[in-house]
Amino acid sequence: MSNHLLWRALSRADIPAVARLLDESERVDETSEHYDAADLAEELDDETLDLATDSVAVFDGQELIGMGVVRVRGLVRDVHVVELWGTVHPGYRGEGVGRGILARQLHRAAALHAERHPDVAGRIVVRPYDHCPDHVRLVRAAGLTPLRHWFDMERDLSDPLPDVPPLAHDLEAVPYSAARDGELRLVYNNAFAASFGAVEQDREGWAQWFTGSRAFRPDLSRLVLHDGRVVAFLLSYFYEADAVADGHQEGWIGQVGTLPDFRRRGIGTTLIGQALHAYRQAGFSRAVLDVDGESDIGGLCIYSRLGFRVARKRTSFVRVLPVR
Repeated sequence: MSNHLLWRALSRADIPAVARLLDESERVDETSEHYDAADLAEELDDETLDLATDSVAVFDGQELIGMGVVRVRGLVRDVHVVELWGTVHPGYRGEGVGRGILARQLHRAAALHAERHPDVAGRIVVRPYDHCPDHVRLVRAAGLTPLRHWFDMERDLSDPLPDVPPLAHDLEAVPYSAARDGELRLVYNNAFAASFGAVEQDREGWAQWFTGSRAFRPDLSRLVLHDGRVVAFLLSYFYEADAVADGHQEGWIGQVGTLPDFRRRGIGTTLIGQALHAYRQAGFSRAVLDVDGESDIGGLCIYSRLGFRVARKRTSFVRVLPVR
């Protein structure tokens, strides 16, 4: 690794450079993830992120050639999850830049865990795509071990859409309403309480990453009520940067959840079917989602039956941090 590189923390002034770097990486990695300046500003506005300590940037002269972020999202139950995210310019890969970034991230993640939640187990998580072998080799070489598989799935909305089964007579599907947002957050936390990798969302995290996200589409999101209270939901998103880069108008099914007492009644299938029809009417060309390959509710099979196909796979690599 060259000794003339400048290593420092990221700042908001670096957002245009980060956008250029991510674009260069995407040309090679082909993950279908794109970020514009507004997306990155939203990412860095996270109140739980301290750029001075939780980020690293690598410059060759004036060019940003690598970056990494250490992030914690949501509240802590039994496990404190710390996520690592970053990239290296394709022209600088294989020169030790990625190894240096990851080493700094791992050090900061362990320190952050010790500072905030030493009384529970910690889990450092990196989720490289399986078709990006350099990234996979990097995390393996750092001693992280594979734990879970995730699938990006897509559905062409020009293909015939499934019939939407009706809900039971005691259930009612209604549009998302901001007036129910607080209730919805609590339902989300309940619905995903036992799901692997899910973290409980506080008000700030919910506003940052869910219904307060600039990508959130309330007009394409649905709630299911029983006796006037929310028991299930589907939240939709549209990422403009993806549309600009790929030329596809994609409706993202971000979260689908049902309270435990109301499962096995076909609610999720109905919500997804409604979303597919709504996305087509909104002018989207395809529907997209990601799913836990080992989900207890068999999400991979459910989505496959509804016409989704696997587009990409990624694996969660982890390092466990013991209780202190």
